[in-house]
Amino acid sequence: MQNVPSESDQAETVLQWAATLLARDFTRHSMSLEMEFGVLAETLEYGETDQNEWWTVLVGFNKEWQGEFTISVASPKELLVELAGTAQEFLFEYLHQSWPNCPRHDYPLGAGYKDTNPVWLCSKGPNLAFPIGELPNPIPDHG
Repeated sequence: MQNVPSESDQAETVLQWAATLLARDFTRHSMSLEMEFGVLAETLEYGETDQNEWWTVLVGFNKEWQGEFTISVASPKELLVELAGTAQEFLFEYLHQSWPNCPRHDYPLGAGYKDTNPVWLCSKGPNLAFPIGELPNPIPDHG
C-alpha cells in the first residue's frame, strides 16, 4: 500500500491519498468514470466518546457532483475504507451495477479490513481479500 498519510495531515492530503488508491482500481478495471472527492467542511468534534474528525465529503463522477456524506474518521485508513464503501454505493446508484465483484460468488466485494489494512473483502468467504488500490484485473478467485 502506498505510504499512508499521518493522522496530523490536512484533510485534502488524506483525501487525495485515498482517492488516488481508489482511482487505481477504477482504471485497472476500465471503469469509464472519472471519480472525484472533495472536502466540503472539516471540523473537530471533541467529546467524552468521540475525538474523531467529522468531514463532509462530496462525491462526483464525470465532472458532476452526485452527492455528499458526512463521516467521522479516526485515521487515514478508516477514511479510505469509508470512501471505498461510499464510492460503491454511488456507483450502484449511478450505473445500476455493483463493483468490484467477487469472482467466486458473483457478489460485490466490500471495503473492510484484513488485520489493520484496508482491503476489498468477500463477505461470503474470509479468504478473498485484496488491498484497496491494488485490485488485480482480472480478479483471481484466490487472494
